[in-house]
Amino acid sequence: NRKLDTATRFVISNTLFTIYHEVGHLLVDKQQWPVLGRDEDIADNFASYILLTQRRRSIERALKDAALGWRLEDEFYGSKRTASDYYDEHSLDLQRAYQIVCMMVGKDRRSFNVTAREWGIDRRRQAGCADQYKQISGSIEKLISPNRDKAALRPEVKIIYERAGAKYAIAYKTLRDSRLLESVAADLRTGYGLNGTIKIVASLCREPNAFYDNETSQIIIC
Repeated sequence: NRKLDTATRFVISNTLFTIYHEVGHLLVDKQQWPVLGRDEDIADNFASYILLTQRRRSIERALKDAALGWRLEDEFYGSKRTASDYYDEHSLDLQRAYQIVCMMVGKDRRSFNVTAREWGIDRRRQAGCADQYKQISGSIEKLISPNRDKAALRPEVKIIYERAGAKYAIAYKTLRDSRLLESVAADLRTGYGLNGTIKIVASLCREPNAFYDNETSQIIIC
């Protein structure tokens, strides 16, 4: 079913971005990264950057889906916005969407020219996105690159799939079949200079969400 495949891809794409967003929080915590700005913005930019370094069409599609996901969130919740949305630790949903697109355009303006036009980003801002991407990518690389040679450091990364029940059987199967958690776990075991035990947990929660628990070193995907 083509429609189901598209919907499944969209969910997987947004889950992938969300997981790497939480990895960003983990690295800020574990590696004591300096934070100049909102922690949530740093996590978003980290997720965009890491995915953009994986030059595959499927990853590019995932970033476009993630941006669309935030746009749809804005369309659904934007009219219900209250003062708390403006003083929240997160940027507004539509701002988060445009920032993902800006990172894409900043990385490769030629390849993502159509995407920039689809999102109505003018040429002046596209040039600004290039400068912004250079600044963000350079900062992240300064934090990551010293750890790439620390071969002796290999964290134990455990993946836990909690029981989902019949109601969420399709979501459970989709996540397991995608092997997203396994691919992120493999990435965490190398290249970041982490140690100790880290858990990635797929869990039933009260609402669709994800978060990093610094006390237990767990990335929890709801």
